[in-house]
Amino acid sequence: MLQRDALEGTTALHLAAYGGHIEVVKFLIHAGADVFAFDFPGLTALHWAAYKGHKDIVALLLENGASPSSMPYHLMDTLRDPTAKGSMGLTAMLDRTSDDGSLLFGQVSPLHWAVAGRHADIVQQLLDRGADIHMEGLGTPHTVLETAADRGNGELIKLLLNLGAHASQKALNLAVSSARTEAARILLDAGVSSSLPDSSGLLPLNRAASMGHEAIVRLLLEAGADIYSVDATGESALHLAASGGHTSVVQLLINAGASTTSFDERGMTPLHHAAQEGNLRAVQLLFDHNISESHQYFNQLTALHSAANCGNVEVFSELLDSFENSGSLATSAPMPMFHLSFGQAVERKQVVHTGPVLHHAAYGGSKKILSILLEKEVDITATDDHGMTALHWAVQSGRTSAAAATIQQLLDAGVDLFARDNCGRTALNWASFPPRFDELLHRVEDAAIAPESAPAHMSNLTPLHIAARNGDLIEIADLISGGIDPSLPDDTGMTALHWAARRGHVTVLQHLLAAGADIFALDKCGRSAIQWAIEERENQSVVLLAKEQLDTCQIRDVSCPTELVSLLRRFVDETA
Repeated sequence: MLQRDALEGTTALHLAAYGGHIEVVKFLIHAGADVFAFDFPGLTALHWAAYKGHKDIVALLLENGASPSSMPYHLMDTLRDPTAKGSMGLTAMLDRTSDDGSLLFGQVSPLHWAVAGRHADIVQQLLDRGADIHMEGLGTPHTVLETAADRGNGELIKLLLNLGAHASQKALNLAVSSARTEAARILLDAGVSSSLPDSSGLLPLNRAASMGHEAIVRLLLEAGADIYSVDATGESALHLAASGGHTSVVQLLINAGASTTSFDERGMTPLHHAAQEGNLRAVQLLFDHNISESHQYFNQLTALHSAANCGNVEVFSELLDSFENSGSLATSAPMPMFHLSFGQAVERKQVVHTGPVLHHAAYGGSKKILSILLEKEVDITATDDHGMTALHWAVQSGRTSAAAATIQQLLDAGVDLFARDNCGRTALNWASFPPRFDELLHRVEDAAIAPESAPAHMSNLTPLHIAARNGDLIEIADLISGGIDPSLPDDTGMTALHWAARRGHVTVLQHLLAAGADIFALDKCGRSAIQWAIEERENQSVVLLAKEQLDTCQIRDVSCPTELVSLLRRFVDETA
């Protein structure tokens, strides 16, 4: 077995080096074993000896030409299932490195493996023989100091610093992420900033707070970390601790002077974050800290709306008594992540709808919260800034089963099923758009609409619109050949082309366009067919409509709408 095993490349030398059998290693080297040979995970015998702490074998391998800086040859895909190779020896070796499994995929040097094994004497030995203290792994770009920080080995960190290793911001963040308090303390003492982000933009304090590492948070604050620093989304350490429900960290940050009323880029305070995630104790801490400030709004968003939106009954009930008298039940607040957007081309996460608490509860889908609000006789006819009722919001929640129950509650309470929004659409109009709501549409129609009412409700949809929505090409061909105008709008201004684009029926789109359907037609919300296709990520429809629209502009010798260019750019960016 002096040569590589045909299956995994593990040689007798690898096994002997791993097991610490120096006499066997000597014999194998004398017999011509290759000290540079890679086993199946891509490691040499030196990697294994360094990891296991066999100093004499490390010395012997180095004396016989093994490189202290050798980087593994890697078979990444097959390595992910090493037991499939059938080697009892290799499987056992890999099992014993479970705590350092990331190194197997990190393509790192024997020096990294010695650090992972916590062998300071071998680290010194390899450095004395020319190992590069600043070398990074190929797959995992960590230096040996960063590897030591990640594993919390204070002795090795001190040794490496004394030998000239660079105390990087990344090393501190790795120590913070792994809750290595002593390692973090050594790095801070070495001059690493407690308030600067690493190369990925992560702040040490924010990272520690988000993970609930109280001791690390305390250490960073003692080292002068800026408690008001925010990340790219405007979130402070307190926002992140509140989101995670790390109550001890929340209390620590409040006591240290963190702002309980600062807003992130969505206009949310730490209280909103805690309410949104359903972290009751964090909500209580933040609310009790300053009750008057807890009522402050940004775009009138309250924690009560957040709790209703997320369907958390405990948090909602906790906040209700306080917020009820402040007028919050009737106050409209924005929906941070609405499923749809209307009237203009906007990013999906942009705030475009504001509605009262009932709307947020309808979207959140909590039967209990909705019952509480209905018992308080909130206005079920109230509309949001787009003319939508709570029923419209329930339909668009995306939670089909919960939405069906919510809709039934609202119908039982007397909500107007036929109320139209500013675009002239009822809740069932919206329910019929995405295919995922087909089941909901039928359930609601069966449960809440008398058979004789359904035709009246759907009277704005001609057979052509219904066929386009359902992708029925034969029916469409028959209707158009019978003289039906392919550009005929329904009561909401949508043509058959809009419906087909929204559903992604490419063949139907091609047929309608060939029949002369107006590609520039806008519905009552000012949206074209291509805008609907982009909204639903129907990529093939977008490509077809964009080409047709550009060709049409060229034939007519007119400039294409600037909105087309901006829409296509946004689509390309989002699908890249």
